Amino acid sequence: SDLMNWPAAELLLGIRQGDRVVRDAPVIRAFGVGGGRVDMPLITVSLGLVANGSSESGDMRPLHPKPVRIAVGDAEVFADIVGRSDTGSWPFGLGPKKLKPAALIGQDLLSQQRHMLSASEPALYMVDQGAVSSPEGRMEFVGEGDCIDSGGRRLAGMQKLGCTSDDAAWECLSLPAGACHGIAVTPKGRFQGLCYLLVEAGSHDEELSKRGWSRYLAPRGQGLAPSGATVASADGTPDAECFRRGDER
Repeated sequence: SDLMNWPAAELLLGIRQGDRVVRDAPVIRAFGVGGGRVDMPLITVSLGLVANGSSESGDMRPLHPKPVRIAVGDAEVFADIVGRSDTGSWPFGLGPKKLKPAALIGQDLLSQQRHMLSASEPALYMVDQGAVSSPEGRMEFVGEGDCIDSGGRRLAGMQKLGCTSDDAAWECLSLPAGACHGIAVTPKGRFQGLCYLLVEAGSHDEELSKRGWSRYLAPRGQGLAPSGATVASADGTPDAECFRRGDER
């Protein structure tokens, strides 16, 4: 399993303890050698790994594995491996010293691509699979609120709790052109961590349901947009954001 401490989660993902996406996530309990224990939420994220390029210029090329569930917590092992900051977390440098941001990569990521570990260098070599390892395309920000069609109706789709924007975007871009029209996410507020994947009912439902997605119904007294509808605008609902798949206009 992959593991990240809270300073790294805040720095890289903008996730803090107490956030809705953290409270809704499943939790695992880890025990240290000395008997200490720590509860760690499992968050699904899309991580990019940066490796030294093969060119003489030393360009850095990111690798984009599929999203994985990563455990977030300040396990004792981080203090042994990376240590703590030089000053305390209180004013004037007093108080307990924070852990330095760090993450431990496990087989969830490494098993997705061929790799070779050289302990003598030390270095980790991975095959550059280019676009094969990540979905192509981009998501375009439409506006704040839920995604609606030209008639002001919400598009049909699936929803998932404990989801990040990266997770939803990866799912949408992984589907064939025309299968997913966009995503709606709630990065903050009362429904933080709730994501919508704007896909019509069909052959992809079974596959998506295995990864935690489920069909949502229209609000009482309303109807969803008909088949073939696309994202026209956002309705301004607080704390929500609408994104259109970049190859749809």
